[in-house]
Amino acid sequence: MNRVRRLTIALSASLLAFSGIAYDRAVADPTPAPGASAMPSPTPSPSPSPAPAVTLHGVLSGTLAMTSGVNATGSFDSPSGMDSSSRVNVSNAFVLLSKTQGVMQFALQGGAYSIPTVGVAGNKTTAANANTGLYGPLPLAQLSYVPTSNFNINAGILATLTGAESTYTYLNWNVQRGAVWNVENAVSRGVRASFTSGKLTYTLGANDGFWSGKYGAAEGSLTFAPDSNDSLLFVALIPNSRTPGNPTASVANKELLNLVFTRTRGNLQIAPYILYTRSPAAPSLGYAGAESAFGAALLANLTLSSHFTTAFRYETLHNASTINDKSANADLVGYGPGSGINTYTLTPGWTNGHTFIRLDFSTARVTSSADGLAFGSDGDQHNQFRTVLEIGTQI
Repeated sequence: MNRVRRLTIALSASLLAFSGIAYDRAVADPTPAPGASAMPSPTPSPSPSPAPAVTLHGVLSGTLAMTSGVNATGSFDSPSGMDSSSRVNVSNAFVLLSKTQGVMQFALQGGAYSIPTVGVAGNKTTAANANTGLYGPLPLAQLSYVPTSNFNINAGILATLTGAESTYTYLNWNVQRGAVWNVENAVSRGVRASFTSGKLTYTLGANDGFWSGKYGAAEGSLTFAPDSNDSLLFVALIPNSRTPGNPTASVANKELLNLVFTRTRGNLQIAPYILYTRSPAAPSLGYAGAESAFGAALLANLTLSSHFTTAFRYETLHNASTINDKSANADLVGYGPGSGINTYTLTPGWTNGHTFIRLDFSTARVTSSADGLAFGSDGDQHNQFRTVLEIGTQI
């Protein structure tokens, strides 16, 4: 969902008309680059257009996931919560409408979606309050005021500034979202302003953080782009410390500090990044003390030809708490206090015109997990292997 972030990615000709939709995240071709880089903010036409460009774009795709070492909890379509070893889902069924010229611009995105995530149980696309449809049928509704090419104000339902991955599968190099992404906020309701001066872009905003409905979160970012092939992004998000959890985040008062570096060299693109998150003490929520977690990831994408690409992601993410920590905010990773996870994902992809096919091969290993929260029928296994096939089209 940059204005602040300028990942260098290859956009297919079929998506150029959609580039102004911003998502705050980059719209990519069917073998996408990380959505972490939000699109540069819309810019006004050199002169007023008598008929402002309004573009319509569609995405339809589905996934087949095969998992060995399924999650013991997290699925809503089984009595115990244990995931299925095979699952078919609609990953994207979106219609996107945007106006990308003039002083007043907009972007709307509506439809159904699932958000497959490494090491996390799956759910049906129609399931409520799961990792499907978390942000409603309209997860992007943005109005932009763009008086000049270096200043803009955006308001509405916006994508996060944080991280190196977008929320939706078709915007990313990998089909599944990563474990570090799973700690970040993804979509929020609010307002932000961006200003570009030379090689620096500054963004400040206020929103509801982790989709909390409480507008006490402040965000800011600074991007340094010395050239068209490299950028360095710093992002900070500070919610109200008394914000309670919700279906998108069991702990929603998390402060985020994020550093993302992106580089393009020929056919190779890389995006290493680090994330520090801290949940302040909040006695009213049962948070007896401040808790934190640290994550790091390396994403890479290699274009082999006009039809073939392959992507790779490595991640490590760990709670700073101990396994005996009883504070209600002691687990920011998802497998219990003191737990951690390491993941590897390899994603070869093929495109032909509007059609794309990708195959995720992922492994996840959890450490120091709490009883019942890891993999296998009893939640006591440490390893999971998953293969996800995605087939779709963009028009």
